[in-house]
Amino acid sequence: MKLFFATLTVFVLAVSPLAGSPRAEEKGDPPPKVPDTPKVPGEAELNAGIEGVKQKKYKEALEHFRAAADKGNLTALHNVGIFYLSGLGVQQDTAKALECFQKAAEKGQTSAQVQLARMMITGQGLKQDVPGGMEWLNKAIVAKSGEAMMYMGGLYKDGKDRDGIGPMPRDLAEYANWNRKAADLGNAEAQYQMGLICLNGLGVKQDFAKAALWFQAAAAQNHSLAQVLYALSLYKGLGVAKNEAEAAQWAGKAAEQGSADAQYLMGMLYKDGKGVPADPAKTLKYFQQAAEAGHGDAKSELAGLYLAGKGITQDLAKAGEWYKSGAEQGVASAQLAYAVMLLNGQGVGINQAEAFRWMSKAAEQGSLQAQYNVGIMYQGGQGVPQDFTKAAEWFRKGVLRGHVDAILQYAVQLFKGQGLEKDESAAYSLMLRAAESGNAQAQANAGIMLKDGTGVAKNVEAAVGWFKKASEQNFPDGQFALASAYETGSGVAKDLKLAIELYQKAAAQGHALAKAALERLKSNP
Repeated sequence: MKLFFATLTVFVLAVSPLAGSPRAEEKGDPPPKVPDTPKVPGEAELNAGIEGVKQKKYKEALEHFRAAADKGNLTALHNVGIFYLSGLGVQQDTAKALECFQKAAEKGQTSAQVQLARMMITGQGLKQDVPGGMEWLNKAIVAKSGEAMMYMGGLYKDGKDRDGIGPMPRDLAEYANWNRKAADLGNAEAQYQMGLICLNGLGVKQDFAKAALWFQAAAAQNHSLAQVLYALSLYKGLGVAKNEAEAAQWAGKAAEQGSADAQYLMGMLYKDGKGVPADPAKTLKYFQQAAEAGHGDAKSELAGLYLAGKGITQDLAKAGEWYKSGAEQGVASAQLAYAVMLLNGQGVGINQAEAFRWMSKAAEQGSLQAQYNVGIMYQGGQGVPQDFTKAAEWFRKGVLRGHVDAILQYAVQLFKGQGLEKDESAAYSLMLRAAESGNAQAQANAGIMLKDGTGVAKNVEAAVGWFKKASEQNFPDGQFALASAYETGSGVAKDLKLAIELYQKAAAQGHALAKAALERLKSNP
């Protein structure tokens, strides 16, 4: 499962602490009673603005924030600055944004102090002033702002650029230290970041158990990305006891918040019946939600449902559309599937050249099947000029990764000297490897090489053994070779009746030599 995780955004709307917040409850204090009238000036308007943001009604939200700011609400004043800075619901105006941040910062609003520090340190909208920016940042840190501590950590993570510009050198240990300070204050985003820090070993020793604990802490505060990662920790048993049912519960919480990652994960869980009963309808629902939100892997999965007609009416055209959309996002599975559809003309017109282009993209991303397919396309000249040397190069990648069909094809090219120096001994070794892995074609080929003594000492009895294995898989080449052995008594007791039965089985599958053998035996009983 491939998931995409957001990092801390520059534009953060500030929210005033509410009665009964998790931080108060953690200290053991009883939650204060919520008064009938707003606790601070403009709080009602502030909350109305926050609700507007949730509904993406930015112009209305901005008016509510302005109304709250006019009543002296500093949080709202900061948010008005954010709107001007980002151009939400209003024409972008960095100067007005800076004015809002300056006023709020001077009156102690920590989010505004952090934003002002950021703009001064980076020179956004004003002349760069690193010392002045650090002064504002330190004021917010003294006021116990988790946001400020996280920004300080981010400065250590980024360090000075190649021109030596920046407040401090890169130091991942300090990056982790400052995030830890913010996390200890109960900042959910910092707790989530600490989970990532421990997960990836950034400035600290990699520790999956601590990562899971931090994700859990942030998840409990309704942090959707943390909920997804805690769900994955539970699902995989990474740093915490494996619990698929609990994983589904946390993923479900994040999915309800609109997290495309969580919706994709829920789709996978319902598809596979992990932690929840398998449910095609819910699988479709979650993949549809995530795909429409732009989740590439979900697009690939949704396309697969349309292709197979699982939980939905089969629609090859829609399958092609979703695979193409996922392919354009760089999802290897979608690139592979879309290429196959283009080769076969499923829901789309046949276009071998375009198929090769998409297959190559998937192969370059490491898709083992795509790498094999590119080799086959070079070998057969499908969508690209025939090139046995390049085919061998792609098959070799599969050989190194244990792809049985690639091992077979590489062995064939070694045997024939196609794109490689002819080497029958090496060809037999690889053919045997593929045969032992259960590939019926390789089993038949290994038998033929043993029968003829090609690349290996002649051994007709051993050859018959491989013919039998291939025949048991109903492989016509194996059936024909085994029939020939029974007809002639080569490596096995002669048995014409059994030989005819095997010829008939191979002939029924269109094997031309088996048909000819039956005609010969009929003419010369």
